Amino acid sequence: VLVILIDGLDYQLLSYVAPLVIAEFGVSKAELGTALAAALVGMAIGAIVGGTIGDRIGRKPTIVITTALFGLTTIATGFAGNLTELVVLRLIAGLGFGAAFPNALALTAEWMPVKLRTMAIALCTVGSAVGGLIGAGVAALLIPLGGWRSCFLFSGIFTVAAAVLLVVLLLESPGYLLKKGLNARLHQVLRTAFPADPALPAPTEPSPAPIDGRQPSILSRRYLRTNIALWVATIGYAVASFGTYSWTTTILMASGLSLNAALLGASAYSSLALAGPLISGAIATVLSSRTVLFGLLVIWIGASLALLSALSIAAAPWLSYLCLAVIGFCAGSYAAVLYAAAADLYEPAARSGGIGATIGVSRIGGIMATAIGGALLTLDPTFAVFYISMAILLAGSLIGVWLMPRGYRAPTRA
Repeated sequence: VLVILIDGLDYQLLSYVAPLVIAEFGVSKAELGTALAAALVGMAIGAIVGGTIGDRIGRKPTIVITTALFGLTTIATGFAGNLTELVVLRLIAGLGFGAAFPNALALTAEWMPVKLRTMAIALCTVGSAVGGLIGAGVAALLIPLGGWRSCFLFSGIFTVAAAVLLVVLLLESPGYLLKKGLNARLHQVLRTAFPADPALPAPTEPSPAPIDGRQPSILSRRYLRTNIALWVATIGYAVASFGTYSWTTTILMASGLSLNAALLGASAYSSLALAGPLISGAIATVLSSRTVLFGLLVIWIGASLALLSALSIAAAPWLSYLCLAVIGFCAGSYAAVLYAAAADLYEPAARSGGIGATIGVSRIGGIMATAIGGALLTLDPTFAVFYISMAILLAGSLIGVWLMPRGYRAPTRA
């Protein structure tokens, strides 16, 4: 959770200090947008590549190295002298953000009892949002004292210190060590985690037979259906989620609301997106992840179409707020349960890579969302095409959820 919280803090800092950076560098909002986009591109690449690296060299070293990477580049961002340097540094930081996230989720999944896995991953995803809130507070405190650069220096130093702490305190996944046959390290990790019972065996999870003596990667044929299902379930959700959030304030103001009223609607979305994962994570401990995902998508589609009608009722903005709150709840919940489903659908030797690829597809959807949303709103200023398109994308995600295998068999004690 600490790694993901720091991830949220560092990643969102630039958006909080954007007006000051624009003023100092003398660039336009669109030009600064390249730095924001660079971080998203880095996160997409980092999630895909970093997840695979985590399956090869271990969760712990990957998390430590990538956390140190985005900590150091965040410090360097505080010394950026122009927009080009800022773009490069945010791209590199994004690689670190992206690579740390799937490995942190995989490590969490492999230490938790399978019944609590979805709830644990939901807590982790909330950590990113909480980190963003902390980042806003940090910016508010430090900008008057040291300007926008002090925010990056503080955050980067804190992140590097956390990476050093992780070297000492973070334990490697027993499941990963077991699959790699690193029995001496496995015994040492278990003795550290369970000092009262050092002989406690590691949780074992059934694995497919190796291919030519090697564990299969996520691109092997046996994961074809899983990959297609997860990526289809992810791309539509990602475009709809990022698109709705990115354009909510603009749409509400275009419907006749003031800036403050529009920001209230955006807050309704964000607040429920933060609370949703905890509630849905608890529900998913009783129902299957597939059932919860399916239900969330159906509710989300209904709320999107209802919002289209609510926007036409200028005298009752609370209807729009209510719809946005429901959409935020579904969007936040869906991401948490989807990542938990990915953890269940890949066996330990491919788990970080599988989660990373799913997150990478989500980041790609986020990059696409801004452009797609802008084009749809330009095409139809009444918002009908925008929200109907979001509903169609979510219907596509329903197909992905329906295609998902029943899940990876629950771990048992050796």
